[in-house]
Amino acid sequence: KTNVVNEGEKKPAVKLTITTDLGRYIVTVPNGELLNMFKTKLGLNVEQKAMPEIIETVTLAQDISKQLKTAAKFRGKDELRPTMKHVLIEFGNGLVRIVATDAHKMYFSKKIECSFAATKQFVITGDFNKLKKANEILILTDDRLMIDGLIFDCFTDGNYPNYNAVIPQYETFISCDKKELSKAVKQ
Repeated sequence: KTNVVNEGEKKPAVKLTITTDLGRYIVTVPNGELLNMFKTKLGLNVEQKAMPEIIETVTLAQDISKQLKTAAKFRGKDELRPTMKHVLIEFGNGLVRIVATDAHKMYFSKKIECSFAATKQFVITGDFNKLKKANEILILTDDRLMIDGLIFDCFTDGNYPNYNAVIPQYETFISCDKKELSKAVKQ
């Protein structure tokens, strides 16, 4: 629990994370005061929701917004395969990979270094086109992820298919003349 001292009185408080183009700021505000400000001073009709806590902040070696946007195009639309309507973010051994498939076509990114050493999968959904820059992922307490200030819900009703089972493992590299290959294919 977080507390703040306000006019000599110790009050329960909440930590609020504000993300802007200039950076991320964490502000501690007495419970109810922020909500009261929105209602009275700004005239907004706002309901207070419990803010999820950050379990872990995962720092990424590069921006993954492009990979997430691309993966979103490969998601399925079939109601019979609800897991495939989502994007997989897979962590393992300090690496992260983005995967999406509709069972006919598949996207998987190259593995990207990250600060999360555990092996864990997050199957998420949301509007990935709103992402601008994604250099970190916040893992929240309520089965959600926060990426670039946007909250993404995690799908918890099933496991993502084993996409590795359909990826061929080649041990050799084949090189050939482009004209000869084209000629052979045309025959």
